[in-house]
Amino acid sequence: MIRVITKGDSSNLKMVEGIDAARAALAGNAQTRPRAWIDLVAPSADEAELLLKKELKFADYSVEDALDANHPAKVEEVGEEGERSAYLFVIARAPEKSDGTCDAVALFLRSRILVTVHAGDSSLVNRALDKIVRDPVQTIGAGIEFVAHGILDEFVDAYVPTLDEFENQIELMESAIVGDHNQCGLDKILKLRQSATQLHREARPMRDLMASLAREGHPLVKPKARIAFRDLYDQIQRTLDRLETDRELVASLRDAFLALQNNRMNEVMKTLTVVAVISGTLAVVTGVFGMNLKIPFSDAPNGFWISLIGMFILSLAILIIFRMKRWV
Repeated sequence: MIRVITKGDSSNLKMVEGIDAARAALAGNAQTRPRAWIDLVAPSADEAELLLKKELKFADYSVEDALDANHPAKVEEVGEEGERSAYLFVIARAPEKSDGTCDAVALFLRSRILVTVHAGDSSLVNRALDKIVRDPVQTIGAGIEFVAHGILDEFVDAYVPTLDEFENQIELMESAIVGDHNQCGLDKILKLRQSATQLHREARPMRDLMASLAREGHPLVKPKARIAFRDLYDQIQRTLDRLETDRELVASLRDAFLALQNNRMNEVMKTLTVVAVISGTLAVVTGVFGMNLKIPFSDAPNGFWISLIGMFILSLAILIIFRMKRWV
């Protein structure tokens, strides 16, 4: 599907679909034609070849990266002879969802033209489109780079609920470790650590991307838009700071879990040691009475009960000694 959103300096917002509408939006003088956002949703190979390569003349490697749903976030200027920058190429990624999928979008920014490519229907891109429909003057009307800012803003915001959910899992794991340790296992902690690593792997390139758009003098990004991108950089940097703290918490959880496991193992070994000492002592007593020798009380009518009482008193004495030494 190809969606085309256009707005001239003095005209209303228009939304149409189809490759013919995209061609019409690209026609005319590049400096006077309406600003246009062309959104390609899961484009076919023919659509990508015809529109991205032939009509817009984007580089083959840029198109290849745009169609790769697993490509990490990045930003680069792609220039041609006689121009500092023919277009600005950006790939943004949101954190991975619970179902294993991940929102990713490629943006081609050219004078008064923005082209976005994504592998499937993206709720983040749709939310950015809704903002443009609600307020076209402050978005696409202010400059095509503000449309790119609106899209990237949604992708940066997507890290916040994911991070909140991750921190909630950490709190639940802490409660499980302190309380019912049977509900907490090392495999769950390692899974948390893996999630933190994956989230950090997605967020760090996004931080570098925003830093580039906010600080470097891209000719296609106006100074006013650069200030807006700086706000996104601050937001993704705060997200990374929270993530670093959460990674340290996960490492602390692992250490605390292993320490508690060792303590519980020590308690078990202490109990088994007490049992072994008492059992060993009683085994010595019964072994003595089992020898084929003349032993005191061996012929006594109540010798059996006397030996039982003696073994009970001996066991109790051993427990008292252990208690006095605080071994149990």
